[in-house]
Amino acid sequence: MIVEGFKGNDKDIIDYNLKFKTELKGELTDEVAQKTLGKFLMHNLGFTVRILTGFILEPYQRIMIKGWLAKNFTLTVAGRGFSKSFVASHFAYLYCLLNPGKHIIVVSATFRSSRKIVENIDDWSKRKASDGHPGGTLLRQTFEGEMTKKPDLYRIKFKNGASITALPLGDPNRLRGFRANVVILDEGLLIPQPTIDNVLKPFLFTPSPDEITRKQRIREREDRLIRAGKMTEEGRMKFKSNAKMIILSSASYSWESLFELYKNYLKIIYKQDDIMAAKVANENIAAEVIEESPATYLVHQISWKVARADLVEASVREEIESGMYSESTIKREYEAQFVQSSDGYFSAAKMEQCSIKDGESPCIEIVGEPGAQYILGIDQNVSDSEIADHFAMCLLKMVDKKSSDGSIKKVGMVVHQYAEVAVGLSEHIEYLYYLLNRFNIVYIAYDASQGKNLGFISICNESELFKEKKIELKHIDADFGREDYEEIIKSVQKSYNKQAGVIVQPQAFHSNFQRASNEYLQSCFDRQNIFFAGKALANPSIMSSLRERNIGTILKKHSSFTDTLGVEGEIEEFIINQDNLISLVKKECALIEVKASALGNITFDIPSHMKRANKTRGRVRRDNYSALLLATWALKIWVESQDRPKEELPETFTPFLI
Repeated sequence: MIVEGFKGNDKDIIDYNLKFKTELKGELTDEVAQKTLGKFLMHNLGFTVRILTGFILEPYQRIMIKGWLAKNFTLTVAGRGFSKSFVASHFAYLYCLLNPGKHIIVVSATFRSSRKIVENIDDWSKRKASDGHPGGTLLRQTFEGEMTKKPDLYRIKFKNGASITALPLGDPNRLRGFRANVVILDEGLLIPQPTIDNVLKPFLFTPSPDEITRKQRIREREDRLIRAGKMTEEGRMKFKSNAKMIILSSASYSWESLFELYKNYLKIIYKQDDIMAAKVANENIAAEVIEESPATYLVHQISWKVARADLVEASVREEIESGMYSESTIKREYEAQFVQSSDGYFSAAKMEQCSIKDGESPCIEIVGEPGAQYILGIDQNVSDSEIADHFAMCLLKMVDKKSSDGSIKKVGMVVHQYAEVAVGLSEHIEYLYYLLNRFNIVYIAYDASQGKNLGFISICNESELFKEKKIELKHIDADFGREDYEEIIKSVQKSYNKQAGVIVQPQAFHSNFQRASNEYLQSCFDRQNIFFAGKALANPSIMSSLRERNIGTILKKHSSFTDTLGVEGEIEEFIINQDNLISLVKKECALIEVKASALGNITFDIPSHMKRANKTRGRVRRDNYSALLLATWALKIWVESQDRPKEELPETFTPFLI
């Protein structure tokens, strides 16, 4: 575990437990007892958490909370499975109880994640005492009423005037009316840096009117004292910064924005360490002193090795130590280290070069652009199990790319993605209808490994929704299992008919297709013939435009954006989810490995240990990659079939009777 930002003068560290033991004598007054108890609880956080909730915090978890309490700006980078959100929930209620009248705002890449931090606290307060732990009774007694639950706000208020509020990140206007002393950013890697700089800091760190008035009065008194000669400019009060921003994240690649933030924090920390060392040595550092009481910074890097052996799943620990994981995966996912590139078949760095930068256009789409054409890839899975594969759909928009010789080439851009698990088949059907209704989809390819009759398209055609809307999607008359690629193109050209609905390519994942399609996708990344749309959240004008789109029907029917109380989700959540899914596609691609069997068969899949190790809803999957693979291959076939000169049928004489 690496902690940067706690260096300084050891003389400033006070052992309060030693003071309590040696200085407290005899009977205490109520006021002294209350203050002493407050200090004791503040400096013994593990004990405080245990009596409030019954949880026993690990040493590294207590270190994390102490750092967050002590510093203004913290970046906590931790390995997978380190329960960053769990520890953040404990910090949130501790900070509020120890700082009356203060307010915490929690935001994340998705509202579901941010409100989970607040829900944890509410759930813990309802824990019943058992097995020797006191439960959450004491914590519950600090609440001011019940937790507020709204579609766009979750809040817990405390009797001392403090509060914790979870907000969706999508609409900056909703944040303007809030004042916060602490902002917690969960899943910081998924939040664009421009959003952090331009939305969160300006809106959430504005001092309250009372605080501004207090500082003004102090400065006025100081001015009078200076004019009277009773005080010098050097004697002015140094206002300590009380604002806090805590960013929680896993490690990223070194060319991503999180690494830049990490380097900036370390640069400030090392500079402040030098200043502190100079102060201790009584050196002249006037030119180096930062403006009054500078904000303090802290960086955590927490590796899987920090946790006790019994807290890491035995199979995972065994596989890490046995060398089954690639070095870059271990460093990034488990050791919280930033790495340069991935070890997979597809280069993460090259995929990033194919991505529209944060704050730039074009961005993700929730409604198609008039006149544009789209290709859809579908990796179907009809299981409703929480640990099943995703049902994934990838939508490519055809865009023009100008070559160096001035020619124009049709390439694809991922602008919309769908990935769901543990939902009914009807939801997948409704989402496909939404895509067909809102985008001009000219070609569809889906995984038909189970046969066309059992395929998703056939199921959709038989559904009440498609029959009611008079939609029938038909298969193209072509043998997509053939190795002769030219013959496939000819068949598509002859059979394809957009007006008649003959736009569907049933594609089995046989070995020849897998090899050819993966090699083609890799070449697309190398030559920048596939792009990933930018994040709408990082582009305020695009976000505002998308927010005006009318997609209420899909919000009501799509389970991911419906509140547990059945309340329709917010469109901002829907948009931000698209941002996150685009990132997920790239992450899954970066994990793909190519392997050859003893018989020479080639397979492309995520590492085997990742498939075995985690059987939870949030496990690592590859279905978004598969949907992209299908869409990219379908784009290649469709474009070439459209560009290929049509064969002229030979003229023949047909006799007829007069």
